[in-house]
Amino acid sequence: MFSFFRKKVTKPLPLLVPRIKHLAFLETLNSIPDMTQASMPVVVSVAGDLLLTLALNEAEQFVMVTPAVLDELQLDFEQACALALENGWQALDQLTVRTDGVLYEFTAPDNMVACSLLYPSIWDKVEQDLSAPVLAWFAHRELVLFTADHPDGLAALQEAAAELRFEDNHALSKLLFRRVEGQWQPLD
Repeated sequence: MFSFFRKKVTKPLPLLVPRIKHLAFLETLNSIPDMTQASMPVVVSVAGDLLLTLALNEAEQFVMVTPAVLDELQLDFEQACALALENGWQALDQLTVRTDGVLYEFTAPDNMVACSLLYPSIWDKVEQDLSAPVLAWFAHRELVLFTADHPDGLAALQEAAAELRFEDNHALSKLLFRRVEGQWQPLD
């Protein structure tokens, strides 16, 4: 039977997730012939040389969110960002920590470990557990090292940073960061 009162079927929103990128990401995109502002991903600076962008998690790949995608989803950037952070928490809720006693390393599923920098509650807990302010290095989408902010920790973090090569497509920052009043600041 035909009904005017039938429930409207709405298409569910695709899975939006946060992604951390380096400034070089924008430089690479800007060097692509025929790249337009409309096809550029939406990005905001989050700390030092690190950017937040959003992506649609579509099966086997991530598709960057552009202004056109936001229009299609009928979301503004703030709404999309809130949704992405909520979705990203699902992976980061499974964070694990490894340590050698001085350096600590986060691991998380879905290449989300670098996104930990977006969640102050994670770092509040780290500072509480370390009983000290924290130094961190967001080296790769899959590598975040951190330590207590003291000379031994800083030396260990600097040594680790000196050993990593940055040829990988998903490498992020060579900068080391200190968390000051809940904000990430590059070390001098």
